[in-house]
Amino acid sequence: IKSSDIEKKELFYSAEAQSEIDGLRTMVSQDGFRRACEILARKKRSQSILSLLWGPPGTGKTESVKQLALESGRDIIVFDASKVLASNWGSSEKLHRGLFRAYKYVTAVTENVPILLLNEADAALSKRLANFEKAIDKSENIISNILLEEMETMNGILIATTNLIDNIDPAFGRRFLYKTQLLNPDAVARTG
Repeated sequence: IKSSDIEKKELFYSAEAQSEIDGLRTMVSQDGFRRACEILARKKRSQSILSLLWGPPGTGKTESVKQLALESGRDIIVFDASKVLASNWGSSEKLHRGLFRAYKYVTAVTENVPILLLNEADAALSKRLANFEKAIDKSENIISNILLEEMETMNGILIATTNLIDNIDPAFGRRFLYKTQLLNPDAVARTG
């Protein structure tokens, strides 16, 4: 999604969510991201901002990402979990790694790092299984491990959204710098 194609919209949040969205807005801004990367590089850590927006349907999670992209002039690369699942053994794993390789390439050749949007993240970041009953269970665990590794080492901006926070593996949850719950705006936020 090109940032220039995004229509500006005013979104309303609770006071707590507004504060967290403002913090994320600062981090994905040109100056904020550059400063964050400088600090992370000095600490020899991957230069990435990882954020999770969660809450019930219709609370503006995806639209929030679009508005952050518009404000920061960043394009969005949408990660659609349904499009990286394959029926051949091992193909899904290659597709997941390939997505992050493609994102890495785009970030290397563009001046303005895009946002990698993982919409409906619970589909890709689901809890790993301890006991395998089927080959698909093992494959899903392998994909989860690939995603954990890629998130750990990526440089850039990843924002995930979900309605089903309880379905996300705790190992993924620990990797997010920002975890913001978006609820339907209360009366105070709506009168704004």
